Amino acid sequence: MSDDPSESFVPRFPVRAVLIAVAAMLIIAVVSGATTWVVSKRLRTITSSQLTVLTTSERVQHLSDTAELAVDAAVATGNPAYARRYLDVQPRLRGALRILREAIQLSENRATFMLVEQAENQIAKQQIKALKLVTNGQREDALRLVQEPDYLELERAYRSALTRIGERSRSFVAATQEEANRYLAINLATSLAALLLLGVAWALVVRPARQWARQLAEARSRAENATRAKSDFLAVMSHEIRTPLNSIIGFADLLSEDSSLLVQQRKKVGMIQNAGAMLLTVVNDLLDFSKIEAGRVELSPHPFALATFIDNAVSIVRSSAELKGLAVRVEVDPRLTGFYFADESRLRQVLLNLLNNAVKFTATGSITLDVARVRADENVEDMRVTVTDTGPGIAPDRQAMLFQPFVQADASITRRYGGTGLGLSISKTLIELMNGRVGLSSTPNEGSSFWFEVGLPIASRDDLIKEAEQLPPEVFGARILLVEDLPMNQELAKAILGRAGHKIDVAGDGIAAVRAASSTLYDLILMDIQMPRMDGITATRRIRELPGAASGTPILAMTANVLPAQIREFLDAGMDGHIGKPIRPVELHSAIAGALAGRSFGGNVAPDSRETSIWFDRAVFQEVKAMLPPARLRRHVEGLIAETSETLRAAEEATQTERSTDQEKIGAAAHRIISQAGMLGLIRLSNAARDLEDAVREGSVSEAVVELFRVAARDPEFALPAIESEDGADA
Repeated sequence: MSDDPSESFVPRFPVRAVLIAVAAMLIIAVVSGATTWVVSKRLRTITSSQLTVLTTSERVQHLSDTAELAVDAAVATGNPAYARRYLDVQPRLRGALRILREAIQLSENRATFMLVEQAENQIAKQQIKALKLVTNGQREDALRLVQEPDYLELERAYRSALTRIGERSRSFVAATQEEANRYLAINLATSLAALLLLGVAWALVVRPARQWARQLAEARSRAENATRAKSDFLAVMSHEIRTPLNSIIGFADLLSEDSSLLVQQRKKVGMIQNAGAMLLTVVNDLLDFSKIEAGRVELSPHPFALATFIDNAVSIVRSSAELKGLAVRVEVDPRLTGFYFADESRLRQVLLNLLNNAVKFTATGSITLDVARVRADENVEDMRVTVTDTGPGIAPDRQAMLFQPFVQADASITRRYGGTGLGLSISKTLIELMNGRVGLSSTPNEGSSFWFEVGLPIASRDDLIKEAEQLPPEVFGARILLVEDLPMNQELAKAILGRAGHKIDVAGDGIAAVRAASSTLYDLILMDIQMPRMDGITATRRIRELPGAASGTPILAMTANVLPAQIREFLDAGMDGHIGKPIRPVELHSAIAGALAGRSFGGNVAPDSRETSIWFDRAVFQEVKAMLPPARLRRHVEGLIAETSETLRAAEEATQTERSTDQEKIGAAAHRIISQAGMLGLIRLSNAARDLEDAVREGSVSEAVVELFRVAARDPEFALPAIESEDGADA
């Protein structure tokens, strides 16, 4: 049965009636064609042969009569002129007989014509003999010759045969005409039957088909109305949920960064964060499913490092697993190249879904992530990613249904664990968009293994470096107009932006935003959409109509409206981008940096810094900051800066001299940096140091590895402002 409810009222096309009508039309066409062919063939026979036989046989009779009359006249008068008359007629008679012989088609007439030819030859010999006697003056001898009984009997047989030939042809012509009339009557009857069948076909096919088309149009209209209603409902509910969720998650994030919180308070804040994240996951799943249904999911491939990808995904679920006492194991095939082109965020979404499910449904035991190479060629590696748990397992009759939307293995799962039942369905669609496949194997009471297999184009370290160089710089101290009508959201956004050193003005609606933009030149405008008096879209259009530089101010929509159609409407109105609520600081700062990249404004730009989510895990940094005094944290960061600088200098020299002692020192320093950078949340530096240590161990420190380390070496310098901006004092 189809899962689409709209299909239940879509009428079926009358296929059987159409087939009957088509068969009837074919029969009619064949009968009519055969009838016409037979009739036309008969008519051709009449015109080409029998009519010729009729006319020629009559001509032969006439010429024979003329020849006989000339002989009789010559015998009676003795005048030689009649003999010459006979000699003139005789060749024409011979020619007519020849034409008659060729025209005769009936077998009976062929046999009769042989008698005609034989008789005519004998008659001609007797007549010529009589004419010679007349010429010699022997008229009595000639008269006796033409009056002999045998001669007279021969002439009667000759004429009788010619008559029979003509009569047979006339009979055949008459019979053929009767047959033609019969065939024409059949053809007429067939045509009338065709007309009758056409009427039946109209009643059985055309009218039902037109009715079917009307029903289909009505069904399509109902389905489109249902889809629009669903989209409208999803848009409204998404906005209504995201607006308060923005404040819940935002203020919880701000509270979690407060070092003065007690342990119990921090624990409760963490519970608020987890609950908000769970609710946000449900909303995002519904939106992703809506995009998939509409066919609007697009992949954005870029180079990424497999090791970093796996570390990030595992680190997200490791704490949840450890709270339940679950061991998390990671096994990576050493044959894998390690650098690939893919949509890393979508790939991470799939992997996190499998890992989160494994942690959620496993009470005791372990979770194992296995990444293995399946096939490889010069440009592409096929890898199989498997997440195995020691959970309750899944019954065989339920396994095939798990990748369908809104389906979970057991009805009690929703009550016990929550969730929408969309995660695996979305994961399956995303992997199939990457030309991959997904599957599972499970044994009840023994555990489950969920896997996906994809072929990824191979990248290099140089590709990662180029990608990092294209990221927008992080921005500090920009002048920003915040357009937001809810005081709670105003306070949250001001707190997040203020910590980054931005100067904030607030407008409570679209009219105030247009007035502020016309009197003050801002570096950026953050525009809410649904506001009283004037909405954000109208305000954006008014700002774009302002004279001077104000009309070119970058405008980012900051709203809970996140459906694809809504985002397109924002861009069509003249906005430069979109930030979805709930607002996450990392995403907000990244969007601001992207909007202001390459612009000249009053703020300060860290020219070599990169997007925070790429190089700096602020959550890890905050955990360390909560445990260490600011002065001590500063010393650690400054010490890391010094060691990183010295290691970079040594690595650059080692690529020139290749001295073994320097190699060993570089490897030891890189090993220390891996740990120190990782503890401070400096992800890119930690990964670059790991690559450098591996290269030293393999005895080949290449320029590409050193360049990757050089790009990441300045990351600790840009972590220092985070200490000052987030603790409010110069440590």
